[in-house]
Amino acid sequence: MKFLAENLPIFNTSINKEIDETLKNYKGKYGNIGIIRVTVELEKTDIGGRLISEHSCLSGEDWRKRREKMQKQDDLDEVLSTRDKNDFASVFRALGIEDRIEYGTFNKLCELLLNKQCNVRERVRDMIVNNQSTLAVFDTSVRIRLKVLLIDEVDVCLSEKFCGGTYTPSVYLKDLSIKALLDSIREDGTLKTLNKVKTLSAYKNCATKYSN
Repeated sequence: MKFLAENLPIFNTSINKEIDETLKNYKGKYGNIGIIRVTVELEKTDIGGRLISEHSCLSGEDWRKRREKMQKQDDLDEVLSTRDKNDFASVFRALGIEDRIEYGTFNKLCELLLNKQCNVRERVRDMIVNNQSTLAVFDTSVRIRLKVLLIDEVDVCLSEKFCGGTYTPSVYLKDLSIKALLDSIREDGTLKTLNKVKTLSAYKNCATKYSN
């Protein structure tokens, strides 16, 4: 129906509204994970690729705006947490626990927790670059001091940003084969689906180099 409506502007507008409403309801029922699964399936066809480009719920436009908003909030949270740490420094010092107090945003505290035994990002990057499928086991016998998490703004903690959100750290890879693939995709304006990208020689080189 979407394909047949492309030459009928009024009908096409009506179809687009119905698709947007359906996607909105689907997202409300299954969340972002459900939308991601739909996007993955749509990428397999040209018509699906066009649907993704025409509807913000699928293209990620709303997610990008949300990430920008979250980043601004993180910057503000960082300033406030630093201020609070300085305000209570004398109290912690008097109690002899100043070196055990860690202030920061949720993202920062997650980073500190995950990287206690090693730099997780560096280890994952090395694993990918060296085409390994597993990481070396670290010594987990060292006892880590138990911690208590204090939240001074419960309303912020219960906001959409934190409750139900997903912590998604990323790894930066710098490699000529990856650059070649990105250049190929950018130079060829006809690539609309993942299946078409897979036909590129640059993609095949990356797939071979990073087979694991």
